[in-house]
This record gives sequence, structure tokens and C-alpha cells, in this order.
Amino acid sequence: MFKGHINTGLARWAIASLLTLATCIGVVMAMTMWGLRGWA
Repeated sequence: MFKGHINTGLARWAIASLLTLATCIGVVMAMTMWGLRGWA
């Protein structure tokens, strides 16, 4: 039961971290694209 609870917690933390990282990368890429278009 404890193992399952820990694994579930780690899985949720990993998914949350990946979603946060993906969001940050997406925002940075979007800003870079808009920035290049604006400068060009």
C-alpha cells in the first residue's frame, strides 16, 4: 500500500514537472518566433 502510494505520488510529480517544463518551453519558443518575426 505504501509502495503504491509513493509510486502514485512520484508519477503525479513527474507528470506535473513534465507539463510545467513543456509549458515553459512552449512559451519560450513562441516568444522567440514572435521576436524573430518582429525583428525581421
